[in-house]
Amino acid sequence: MWGLAGAGALLGLGALVWGAARVDSPPPEAMPRKVVLIGVDGATWKVMGPMVAAGELPTFARLQAEGASMTSFGTMESQDSPVVWTSVATGRRPLDHGVTAYTEAVPGVGKVPITSNSRKVPALWNVASAAGRSVEVVNWWASWPAESVNGVIVSDHTNPAAAGWMAGKYFAADAAALKARLQDTFPPELGSSLDPYWVDPAAFPEAAFQARAKLSDEQLQQLRAAPFNERTPYSWLKTFYILDDPHARLTADHLRSAPADLTMLYLRGPDPVQHYAWNFVEPEAYAEAPPTLARDRGLVEAVYRYTDALVGDVVNAAGPDATIVVVSDHGAEPCRGAARGGKGRPGCHGAAAKGVLFIHGPGVERGARIEHANPLDVTPTLAWLLGLPVSEEMPGRVLSEAFEPEVAARMPLKRVATWGPRAAASEASTASPADGQMLEQLRGLGYIE
Repeated sequence: MWGLAGAGALLGLGALVWGAARVDSPPPEAMPRKVVLIGVDGATWKVMGPMVAAGELPTFARLQAEGASMTSFGTMESQDSPVVWTSVATGRRPLDHGVTAYTEAVPGVGKVPITSNSRKVPALWNVASAAGRSVEVVNWWASWPAESVNGVIVSDHTNPAAAGWMAGKYFAADAAALKARLQDTFPPELGSSLDPYWVDPAAFPEAAFQARAKLSDEQLQQLRAAPFNERTPYSWLKTFYILDDPHARLTADHLRSAPADLTMLYLRGPDPVQHYAWNFVEPEAYAEAPPTLARDRGLVEAVYRYTDALVGDVVNAAGPDATIVVVSDHGAEPCRGAARGGKGRPGCHGAAAKGVLFIHGPGVERGARIEHANPLDVTPTLAWLLGLPVSEEMPGRVLSEAFEPEVAARMPLKRVATWGPRAAASEASTASPADGQMLEQLRGLGYIE
């Protein structure tokens, strides 16, 4: 596993206190099976359901048929991505975990994209590390600066695509000094080994994209002509493909070569394209149908096709002994103003825009339907699967009904009063040279002004 030799210093996490007493790691023969969590932003059954029925999403169809699922997975009072995904990673409400917005103000620096230093409580990867489990975290929201763990963190700033496509100004400074300051990965030396995964925009992998997305020839021509990082569906299609594809590939490779006990991968998925192309999904909900409807219908479905392929690669790499959990933070719906004939993004997501949840692996009840669940239930369930105690501070529950009763009965639920405080945040500057471009990308998506 990457970084295990250098992971002895865990920022004090090895001494984490669970309520009144430390939890000892079980012997190796008693270690639970490996667990893989895949977050897919914005995935909704509104689109997935008809596509699964038509045989267009074989990975998601398999996860549903062979495992447990929920097609109306609840969301939270805030649907902002860093807020929800931090709740998924901690099992805590936003006011408890401290990540409540897309940006934060750093004294002497100004506004920057939200960082891991804003998180006030341990994430699951901290707690798993402290209990002797190996972890790999890839592209999770608010994971920069990368923390010391028993394994690997590839933070959400690591992929050059995260900085947008104005990086010439960014790299005009001393590249070596910038690289030393970024704290993109743990261990730090991991960074250069990831370079082969990143995609040069000038060499966009058109053949692989077309095979997965299945655009028409006319749509492919539009894609070729579209610049990166602009507020259009075709731009977001290609921009976020070169974010998601490398993260999925490196996660799959690590699962094959040195799997961690806990792997967490975040994919931007359908969300960005849905914001700017939802009127092609529900044209009848708008005062006027988009003028390019005949040509561009199916752009959102294209994202689901390639996301299905990326998730499939990771699931296959994890192997049959892994428990796979795939979850979205919310779904999508028409923006009210746009639907009434106003201007702006056509796609939004509120409390009524439900997400999806899939649980697959040994002992999972085949074809089970989960009736009630939301993002706060993810961490308690993963902790239970890893043999870790569940904190009483978590408002969520363990989704044990997804498993065969006799299997669940052999997995006792351990509880503690608290997971304790988070170890001290990084003392290094939380200002990344990539912040300017990341903020521009958030503005382009309409998340901030």
